[in-house]
Amino acid sequence: MSVSRLYSNTKENKVRVLGDSYLTEIAAKIDQFLTSNYEVSSWIKPGAKTNELVSSLENDFIGLGKSDVIILKGGGGMM
Repeated sequence: MSVSRLYSNTKENKVRVLGDSYLTEIAAKIDQFLTSNYEVSSWIKPGAKTNELVSSLENDFIGLGKSDVIILKGGGGMM
């Protein structure tokens, strides 16, 4: 799995992009349209199923708040 952190400092709002290879480069494109108040991160795992993405990153969701965003795109099927 590749992990891309576009900003290392803490921002007010977070956007997490989790997905298979179809979402490659999407975090950078999203970042172009957001203000500097957002921290954009991506986790790309080619061919990953939805349940694989969620279970492998479940602990990372704990620190997210009501104003944060998760973009999730996994392969078809749950197993």
